[in-house]
Amino acid sequence: MKNKLEYFLFICLGRFFSFFGIKSAGFFAKYLAFFFYFILKIRKTTVIENLKIAFPNYSPDVIKKIAYQNYISFSIMLIELFSIHKLNENQITKLVDCGNLIKLKQQGCFKNGGFFLTAHYGNWELGAIAAGIQLNIEMNVLAKQQRNELVSKWLNSMRESFGNKVIPLGPSVREVYKAINEKKTIGVVGDQRGPIEGKRVKYFGRDTAVFQGTASIAFKKKVPIIVIFIERQDNNSYKTFAEEINYKNFTGTEDEIIHNINQHYMNLLENQVRKKPEQWFWMHKIWKY
Repeated sequence: MKNKLEYFLFICLGRFFSFFGIKSAGFFAKYLAFFFYFILKIRKTTVIENLKIAFPNYSPDVIKKIAYQNYISFSIMLIELFSIHKLNENQITKLVDCGNLIKLKQQGCFKNGGFFLTAHYGNWELGAIAAGIQLNIEMNVLAKQQRNELVSKWLNSMRESFGNKVIPLGPSVREVYKAINEKKTIGVVGDQRGPIEGKRVKYFGRDTAVFQGTASIAFKKKVPIIVIFIERQDNNSYKTFAEEINYKNFTGTEDEIIHNINQHYMNLLENQVRKKPEQWFWMHKIWKY
């Protein structure tokens, strides 16, 4: 019953924002962020504590300003997701500039498949859809099951609405290997907190648990890893930033190379987050342990 009620409220909210269209996201996000930040206070303590760790030299006022902007950014993304089904491929192409990603394709960087490694930054969901459209490929997207199965089903339907395929996170290793063997592209959001017993890399100077899967599979199968971030611009359009991790130039044991791949990814993410910290998902307990 709880899941059904949550889903009903979720869909009602979605239909309201969808009615006004994606261009209204910036307007309504201010009100939604106010509700999330000041009324519900969803993960507010986590956001502020994370920002204090990442930016120890920032004043409390600056930290609070970034925190509130973070809720606005998240609200924009949420409203945009509700409106994606009303867009066509041309509208999405105009909304998201994948120019540098297209150049990498023209250079043959992932002609035999590989990993697109992104993060909870900007609008990563819209970025995956736009990449699939503009590169004319079927993106296989790893997706975590949400607590509410009805919401998960809606999200996965949205993710697959323009031709991408969802691979559920968890019992997914066989599907990932199958896709790699078929020279397909796997989309992974790589900034999730790893297990407590997992390997650590540095992120904002702090030891941070990460998952090894993407780097390990890429190394074993000798496929490319393209790091992609989808940054929101001042006019609420998006621009992708893409860079290949040339791990073939890394030296050392297999474990050392996998560690260096993960560290390189987190270095790129940190550099991106420092540019526009409000666009990263600080609500996640990245430094829980």
